[in-house]
Amino acid sequence: MKKVLIYCFLLLSTLNAQEIYATFQVVAKQSANLAFNSSGIVNKIFVDVSSVVKQNEELAILKNQDIKAPFDGVIISKEIESGDGYIQEKQ
Repeated sequence: MKKVLIYCFLLLSTLNAQEIYATFQVVAKQSANLAFNSSGIVNKIFVDVSSVVKQNEELAILKNQDIKAPFDGVIISKEIESGDGYIQEKQ
C-alpha cells in the first residue's frame, strides 16, 4: 500500500512540472589550425565539417604532399575545397 501511495504522490508531483530552458556554450577540448608545409593545388579532401578523425588520418592531399590529423577529434570547420590553389609568395 505504501508503494502505491508513493507512486501516486510521484505521479501527481510530475503534473505540476514546469518547462526549464537553458542556454550554454560548448567548448572543444582540443582544436588546431592546420596548414600544409608548402603551397600547391588541393588534389583531394577526405573530410567535411563534423567528420570524426583519428590521429595521423589523412585529411587532404596537395598535388605534391598531404596533411594528416594531429589528434583524434571532429572537424568543426573547413575553408578549402578540392581544386583550390594557393600561390606561395616570393620572399
